[in-house]
Amino acid sequence: MQIRESEKYAEFADKEKYLTEKSVKKLKEAAEEKFGKVYALEFDTFRECYDGKFDAVLGNMQDPTVLQVYWQKRFADVVQEFAKAVKNMTLPQTADELTASKGLLSMSWDESIIVFCQQFFGLHNYKDAGKLTLGEILIAKKVAYNREKFQRQMTELQRKKLSK
Repeated sequence: MQIRESEKYAEFADKEKYLTEKSVKKLKEAAEEKFGKVYALEFDTFRECYDGKFDAVLGNMQDPTVLQVYWQKRFADVVQEFAKAVKNMTLPQTADELTASKGLLSMSWDESIIVFCQQFFGLHNYKDAGKLTLGEILIAKKVAYNREKFQRQMTELQRKKLSK
């Protein structure tokens, strides 16, 4: 099935149920080619899209095209992937950390990412952290996770040696 770049989603919607997984994947790829890779979004733009404000990326959404809708579908995939990756690269708190953190103010998911980025990259303010891309954030999370995991394991090894 051939999709024109300007084809309106309303005209296409009835055919959508006949798409194969491969066709859906190709449409999402074509949408990212036209509107940009989701992982290349700056975090501030990602948060706007997360709040349903796609105009900055997709333009007018009054009568969306197929590619605009499929970019949104790809965005939804990335939200799930990003959340899972961040969760997997966050070490659970130790018992002592849990005790010490009682009574602290809670932070939203996006606040915690902005603070992490500001600290990790040594930025002067949180606004600069919002300019980082999702890809950069994930690499930084991986580095921070590896550092913290290594440090915890080294501490445990040294504790075991001292207790012998």
